[in-house]
Amino acid sequence: MLALWILGALSACDNPPPPDDRGAHAAAIAALDEPAAALALCETIDPARSPALAADCRWAVAQALAPEDAAGAGAVCEGLSGAHAEECWFIVAEGSDDAAACGQAGRFERDCRMHRLTAAVLSWPKDMRLDAVAVRGLGAIQAAGLPSDDPDAWMAAYRVVTAQGRPPLDRPACLRALTPGLRGACQAAAEGVLQDRLSQARDRGAALCEGALPAKLAYVPDEVMDRILAERRAADLCDPDAVRPPPPGAQ
Repeated sequence: MLALWILGALSACDNPPPPDDRGAHAAAIAALDEPAAALALCETIDPARSPALAADCRWAVAQALAPEDAAGAGAVCEGLSGAHAEECWFIVAEGSDDAAACGQAGRFERDCRMHRLTAAVLSWPKDMRLDAVAVRGLGAIQAAGLPSDDPDAWMAAYRVVTAQGRPPLDRPACLRALTPGLRGACQAAAEGVLQDRLSQARDRGAALCEGALPAKLAYVPDEVMDRILAERRAADLCDPDAVRPPPPGAQ
C-alpha cells in the first residue's frame, strides 16, 4: 500500500521515535474501535519529533472512520500537512469509496482516481462482454472524476474486464468498439493481459516453449497476439533461467 511505502521511506530518515511516542501509537491502534479516543492518543505524538509515527497514527484513525464517517475522516487528515495529508486523503477515498476525497490528495490524486475506477470495474459482472464496456465504462470514469476521453482510464477498464473474463482472450472483438480510441484501449488491454498470463504461467513452470498454449492462456487467432507469443518465446519462455519461483505461500 502507498501509505506503507511512504512510512517506510520516512522512517528510514527519522531518528527512532522515543518510547512515549511508540507507546501512544500502539495504544491508539488498539483503540481504533473508538476513533475519538484513538485520535486523542495520536495527538500526544509530537509530529516534529516523530513525523512518520504521528502521520501513521492519524492514517489509521482516518482509515477506521472512512467507511462510516468520511467527513470525520477528512477532519483527521486536516491535522496533517504535505505528503502526509495527501496520503491521508487517498486513504479516505479508498475507505469511503468516494472519489471526491481524491481532490485533496495532491500528488496522489490521479492514482487515487484510478484506484476508484478500478474498484468500480471490479464490481461489474465477471462475464461482461467487451462491447458493454463503452457504455458502462463512461459512467465509471466520470464518477471517478477522470476525463471521459482519458485513454489510460479506458485501458484500465478494458484490462480489468478482460482479465476477469474466461479464456480465450478475444482481441478481435475489440474491433466492434465504437471509436478508434476505444478500440486501441481494448486491444492494448488484451495484449497486456496475455503478457501477464504468460509471465505468471512461466513462473509456475508451465511448458510454454512450443506447441499449443494451455487452455487458460488461449486466445482467439490474431496476428498481434501471435507476434507477442513468438517474441516471448524468443525472449524468455524457452529459457529455464528466466523462470522465477513464486513468492512464499503462493499457489
